[in-house]
Amino acid sequence: VVITNSVGAAVTRNDGFVLVPRPTVVSISPLQGQVGTRVTITGSNLLMGSRGIARVLLAQSSATDILSANETVIVFRAAENASAASGSIQVIADSGAVFTAPQTWVYLDASLVSAVAPASGQVGTRIVVSGERLLGGGTSIVAAQIGDVAVDVVPGGNDTFVQLVAVEHTAGVHDVVVTSSTGATATLADGFTYLAPGIILSVSPVSGQQGTTVVIQGTRLRGGASAVVSVLLAGTAVRSIVSENTTQVVAVAGTPAGVGTGDVVLVASSGALVSLDSAWEYLEPGNITDISPVQGHEGTLVTIAGSALRMGGTAVV
Repeated sequence: VVITNSVGAAVTRNDGFVLVPRPTVVSISPLQGQVGTRVTITGSNLLMGSRGIARVLLAQSSATDILSANETVIVFRAAENASAASGSIQVIADSGAVFTAPQTWVYLDASLVSAVAPASGQVGTRIVVSGERLLGGGTSIVAAQIGDVAVDVVPGGNDTFVQLVAVEHTAGVHDVVVTSSTGATATLADGFTYLAPGIILSVSPVSGQQGTTVVIQGTRLRGGASAVVSVLLAGTAVRSIVSENTTQVVAVAGTPAGVGTGDVVLVASSGALVSLDSAWEYLEPGNITDISPVQGHEGTLVTIAGSALRMGGTAVV
């Protein structure tokens, strides 16, 4: 290392600096994308003698996150760009060293979420997100969030729609974010409102058998939807729903696989769920073992013997 001043005087440090080999880029994948797209650069000497990578520029836009970096692999996320554009790929080390890859990066038109329907609901609500270029250059939607909570993604989405299923969350207005297989994201700010959850306050009776009429009372039992369309008692679908509204559901118990205690679950037309844990018990079914006499006419006194003949009720009527 030699330092020379304006009058020619010099100071030298022998072997004071090592010039490392120039970086070699083997591949960059993908070479196109949008905000959130995960980009991987592979090669050699990528750190350029430094300890890490400070920034990556794609068509002059700085990457949002450097996910990992070493001498052979750099992984980062593309930043948001004002419009579709193409340009160079520059890597800047924390030492200030720079290299420009021979490949060109292309920013695709950004994904657009145009609608979320329904725009409100609660746990279980099926939500359709509509828009344009939702796949962000990828092959599928792999994740979604409402607010800061991940929700379930139903397989089969495409560039124009994806279906989600809401999970439990606090009531309030939240952003909707979908993430494609490339890491690209699309967001609708304040796109979904979590409603206060429905609450089951009482179940009467709390036990019974096939055919028992069950009255379920509470608040917001429709879960923000237009109707309750299904009821499960200890995992068994009811035979029928006699009536339903936001505060009361009357249903007739179905035929269970066996006896036992389980949850009462109301399913709304939107898919929203309202439940109460361990609120219903299926009893041992009634069983007639003997009838005596087995024939007669009007006025004959008949004795019926068996077990559980009141079928969970207080009397045979």
